[in-house]
Amino acid sequence: MNSDLQLWWKRIDGFIRRYLIFLLTALIVTQALLMSSTIKTVISRVDKLEGRSIADSQLFINRGEIQISIENYSTLRSLVFYLNGERVSSPTGKIIVLQVKDGDIIEARGNSVNDTAILKVTAVTNNIMVPQPGKLIYVNDNLAMIDRVKIK
Repeated sequence: MNSDLQLWWKRIDGFIRRYLIFLLTALIVTQALLMSSTIKTVISRVDKLEGRSIADSQLFINRGEIQISIENYSTLRSLVFYLNGERVSSPTGKIIVLQVKDGDIIEARGNSVNDTAILKVTAVTNNIMVPQPGKLIYVNDNLAMIDRVKIK
C-alpha cells in the first residue's frame, strides 16, 4: 500500500509541476501580448472601464492666452508672475503673454516695486470667460492674485 501511495503522489506531483509550468508560460505570454496596444484592447477591458489616462487626455484640454501689461512703469522687470504657484519666466518688456488652461491661478508679486504697480489684462482669447479684458490689479510688495482662469 505504501508503494501505491508513493506512486500516486509522484503522479500528482508531476501533474502539479506541468500545470504550474503551463500557467507560468501563459502568464509570460499574456504579459508580452499586453505590450501591444492593439492586442491589449482585445485582451483587457481596463481602458474601457477606467477611462483614458491623464497624459492622453491632455491633448483635448482647452487652452487660452492672456495678455497682461503694466500701466504705470516702463517694464515688468520688477514683477514676478506665478501660474499655479510655479514661477513664470520673468518678462523683459511692458507686456507678458501667458498660456493658460481652465482652472489655472495667475498671481503676481512685486519684488522691488517702490510704488504700487498697476497691471491690466489687455487681451484674452475668445474662449476665456475670466479674467475679462480691462481688469486692473494693484501689486505692491505682496502676492496679488490676478484671477482663476475660466474657459468656455
